[in-house]
Amino acid sequence: MSLATIKRLNSEKNVQTRVAAVTPNQVANQLLQNGKPANKEKGHKKRLKGEMEQAMRDSSDQFENFTPDELNTAMILMKTGKAAGLDGITTEMIQHFGPKTMSWVLNLFNNCVRTCRIPNGWRKTKVVALLKPGKHPKVPKGYRPISLLCILYKLYERMIMARMSLTVEENLTPDQAGFRPGRSTCGQLLNLSQYIEDGFEEKRITGTVFVDLTAAYDTANHKILLLKPEFDRTRRFIYADDLCLATQSTSFNAIETRLTDALSSLTNYYTENSLNANSSKTQVCAFHLNNHQANTKLEIIWNDQPLKYDEHPVYLGVTLDRTLSFSQHAMNVKAKVAARNSLLRKLANSNWGADPKTLRTTALALSYSTAEYSSAVWARSCHAKKVHAELNNACRIVTGQLRPATLPLLYRTAGIAPPDIRRQTHGSTEKHKQETDLRHPLFDHSYPRARLKSRKSFRIVESVQPDQAASHRLELWNTWDNTTNEAIQPPKEQLPPGRELQRKDWVTLNRARAKVGKTASTLHK
Repeated sequence: MSLATIKRLNSEKNVQTRVAAVTPNQVANQLLQNGKPANKEKGHKKRLKGEMEQAMRDSSDQFENFTPDELNTAMILMKTGKAAGLDGITTEMIQHFGPKTMSWVLNLFNNCVRTCRIPNGWRKTKVVALLKPGKHPKVPKGYRPISLLCILYKLYERMIMARMSLTVEENLTPDQAGFRPGRSTCGQLLNLSQYIEDGFEEKRITGTVFVDLTAAYDTANHKILLLKPEFDRTRRFIYADDLCLATQSTSFNAIETRLTDALSSLTNYYTENSLNANSSKTQVCAFHLNNHQANTKLEIIWNDQPLKYDEHPVYLGVTLDRTLSFSQHAMNVKAKVAARNSLLRKLANSNWGADPKTLRTTALALSYSTAEYSSAVWARSCHAKKVHAELNNACRIVTGQLRPATLPLLYRTAGIAPPDIRRQTHGSTEKHKQETDLRHPLFDHSYPRARLKSRKSFRIVESVQPDQAASHRLELWNTWDNTTNEAIQPPKEQLPPGRELQRKDWVTLNRARAKVGKTASTLHK
């Protein structure tokens, strides 16, 4: 399905064509300003370029030529369906190059390494400006640039990355979890949430600062990416440019002092390395179980500006709160799934609707993927069941079932396990990674003595190997669904017989299985 088709099938009833409120020159000028931090020294770019070229010359003598096998491996990893750069060459075109053309490409790459030069066309990109969600279309800062690089340049970069990835990995700080093998947003969120849970067990308050950078990619000093500042009694949780500073104490004053000192050191680091901190978007939050101090807020000033205290900060797409109840996050997820169900519903027209297999696949890709993002972090919350209603609606759209149909029968006809069982299995496989993978942020984590019986942190999750997740999920499903119905198969993660029927006949069959109709006469018919 094309992107244009998806946009036409959105949930808006009256879609109006929106004309850009800013000119391309205004957006381009803003992008140039983003790449020019106020603290950048004069001649910095020219000096840095010279240093990088000299470093490449020093290493090029020891850099062996790329081999055909390396080129073929890189080609296999290239993603298809991506927009071309200014040269108009797509990945699909390169995949159909003949042996002589591929040999020429390999020689080109090796020549680029030897001479430390690349074609001038690779230095140019096609930039597309997209309006950020919730931003005003008349403000140039509200647009996000998407750079379309030449695919051959991406292929060249991928081959270099394959050579240097191991060396880079060994030198990165362990606190950085972004875009590294064996690490994920879920693992980093578990790392932070477990740190907060450990504070709960030890009767400590966890103070956090979620630092925001302006145009972090545009202003990054690539020479010092391996250098990260460290702070006294303050931990860092880093994912790409998302930074969370956290410290624990029994006193709000002690937390404010430590975080203020850490931000002061961070200011010096940013100034020296040409990075722009955005104090207005940096958020502060305290996590604790002291209900009598529920209204107490951390007061921290950074760059002569008081930082905003947010009771529901968002880190890596998950909304947190003071007690880690995840109540607000569950409501947000429910709203997102409802929006995606609107798209799914338009694909399920009673006359021309998509076939059952397509609807089930779409429901898993749109609705369930949204509902289960980082579910290992918040699945044990009592508020997680708020999402069930919309996931049940997704199953009803797939099967055509009505609300009176029982949930066990609904899940059977949809071929999808109950939501809580799916989340539980996701958490169990993540637990196995935490226990066996050295790269996981929580590997070999030392838990404090359990004091609060009501807390259900990640420590209580059962471990399941990823290759056994499907069988484990089915086992839990069979235990949960102890009903008998001769009209339909036992719980299986696949659609029951009749899935080859047209939409109208498929809906009729499932309602007959459930013995439910819109009216008594319809049911009898």
